[in-house]
Amino acid sequence: MTDYTKSTNFAVKDTLPTGDPGKVIKGTEMDAEFNNIQTSNNSKANKANSDLTGTTVIATASVTGNITVGGTVDGRDVAADGTKLNTIEPGATADQTNSEIKVAYEANADTNAYTDASVTKLGTIETSADVTDVTNVTAAGALMDSEMTDIAAVKAINQGVATTDSPTFVNLTATSGINLGGTAAANKLDDYEEGTFTPTIFGSTTTGTPSYSSQVGDYTKIGDRVLFNILVQLSSGANTLGGDVKIGGLPFTAGSQSSPCSIGQAANLIITSGTSLACEVKSSSSFINMLVFDSGGGTTNLIPAEITGNTLIRIAGQYKV
Repeated sequence: MTDYTKSTNFAVKDTLPTGDPGKVIKGTEMDAEFNNIQTSNNSKANKANSDLTGTTVIATASVTGNITVGGTVDGRDVAADGTKLNTIEPGATADQTNSEIKVAYEANADTNAYTDASVTKLGTIETSADVTDVTNVTAAGALMDSEMTDIAAVKAINQGVATTDSPTFVNLTATSGINLGGTAAANKLDDYEEGTFTPTIFGSTTTGTPSYSSQVGDYTKIGDRVLFNILVQLSSGANTLGGDVKIGGLPFTAGSQSSPCSIGQAANLIITSGTSLACEVKSSSSFINMLVFDSGGGTTNLIPAEITGNTLIRIAGQYKV
């Protein structure tokens, strides 16, 4: 579009003096001006006409209605761009800082974000950390399989074994004893044993070579106390003994004190009527002194002459080791 430009400066003509030929407006000047106006008018668009051709430059445009574009604007498809812009949420911004983006991302659930907390936690793990390292496992208060002699048994534990628990075991071995009712030495049970032994009848000066029809002995040792039962019966050889008659073979040596025992049965003896058989575990020994008690004459040692080839003696007793 072409703007109107004057060819003649009429204001200058007005300043010329009367009678000056230049003050006269000539027909050619008027014709030139009208031609310029026509040229400019032909290049302009009517107000009601929206069709513009060629390259149109508009410095400032104020539009109160809608603008419809059949092509592109500055190479952009406005309709396509508008569709894309419609998908952007209100208030969306492209100028978020790194910190804002980080906070927004970490606040999103199930993102598995590598956060500052993750960095801090990883920073506490030693370089080349190895969960199978004995030092680390020990520091954590755990046990290595290699530290246990029977890992399968440990893994099979199905009950609490803390000091406040009441576990049940099929078998329990305590290598240094068990304290019962207290922690003092007097409360410590450091031995329990059951077993059998073979009792013998022998003489104090001559052991002898008797034969037996029965030799049965059993015992229970609880701490320093031994409880025992004996059944011994000769079949021959009573006359081979010399000195005093004793019964040997006790499973443990007695302590510094002698202990009386009980005669449960005594048969086939040659002792005076009115006397009875008695016995005691001799201190610092593993045999029993056999005694004959006479209420009138006191106590004497049983001698070989008072037993026979089939003497039977049954004894029960206990002693301290």
